[in-house]
Amino acid sequence: MQMFACQYSREVAGMVLVDSTHPEQAKRLAAALGPTFTSEASQGFPVEGITYSDVLAMQAQVDAVRANFPQVPLIVLVRSRFTSSAHWTTAQLMQTWVSLQTDLSRRSSKGKLFIAHNSGHFIQNDRPDLVIASINEIILET
Repeated sequence: MQMFACQYSREVAGMVLVDSTHPEQAKRLAAALGPTFTSEASQGFPVEGITYSDVLAMQAQVDAVRANFPQVPLIVLVRSRFTSSAHWTTAQLMQTWVSLQTDLSRRSSKGKLFIAHNSGHFIQNDRPDLVIASINEIILET
């Protein structure tokens, strides 16, 4: 979605990002959580035919065009539940993830960040009411 918005900004009237990936996500999470983060993250792949290397390549592509991010109404929804590991605390992961999501919300001068209370990564499943309300808010702003 971010890549589309950057490449076709005239086609985008507003956006809702739901606990979205960040172009610098892998690098910043590894820096904050330690080298085991990368090995643990890569063990979760392939997912739907996508490898961890594919994810890193996609993040680099989005990062290359981020200067073209459209100045449209933007809502970034971020989860409130995080899971610790043997190598990092829940607080460490949460602090870094919220920082990444805050950065995304600042890509547009019309951006807002909302914490999806009582939600994990799949906010659309845990809090569909919040996703729907966010979409409606964007519609009203455009």
